[in-house]
Amino acid sequence: MTDTEHFTCAHCGETYIQGWSDEEALAQTRADYGINVRADDRAVICDDCYTAMTAWWNALPDTERQRLEREGGYTS
Repeated sequence: MTDTEHFTCAHCGETYIQGWSDEEALAQTRADYGINVRADDRAVICDDCYTAMTAWWNALPDTERQRLEREGGYTS
């Protein structure tokens, strides 16, 4: 297998077989978070960490989410 078929989750540090293309992952990020990111500007995380992170993000008050978007340089 090649390195591109595996990834290490930037959150939990485990290594997984890649299940999504970069384009699919970026599209999902746009759909879930309403932000545009480039492949170079993102960390790759596993499905379990993505689910946990999405739940955390969705539970934030709007003002906190907006502050993080401002400070993180996210663009919608």
